[in-house]
Amino acid sequence: MMNAHEMVGLNREIWWNELELDSPITIELVNYFKAQAYVKGRGYYMAYYAIAREDYPSLGIVAGDELIIYISYKSYINALRKLPTAMKVPCTKQKAEGKNLLMRFSRINKDWCKVHYQKVLEPTPEQLKEGDRIYALLDSENVTFRRK
Repeated sequence: MMNAHEMVGLNREIWWNELELDSPITIELVNYFKAQAYVKGRGYYMAYYAIAREDYPSLGIVAGDELIIYISYKSYINALRKLPTAMKVPCTKQKAEGKNLLMRFSRINKDWCKVHYQKVLEPTPEQLKEGDRIYALLDSENVTFRRK
């Protein structure tokens, strides 16, 4: 169990269904292979530590904000399957484990999202350290979630 001091300063949580329809957002997923799938209610979600790379005014997000974003697992997997092979291969675990992923995506309806592009980036040591901390906190904080 976390004490109150550990909770202070946690990054803002965004659920993918809070995004406006057809309004793309660009984020950088930090060390994205460390993210976990969780069950919440009747849905599966991927929980990522991310950095906003552009403003998203409807949610008050400013470029550089640190976020914890929950993306519908099924919607995200289906969106990734539709990407061209040339865009998927460099982002596989064998080639990109321990790296960040710059991604632009949008919610196209209540059930589906679209990945416009993705690109692997080298993380800074600070991002990796903070990512490890955030992913550990997510695992301990989300006691109502069950690991998939």
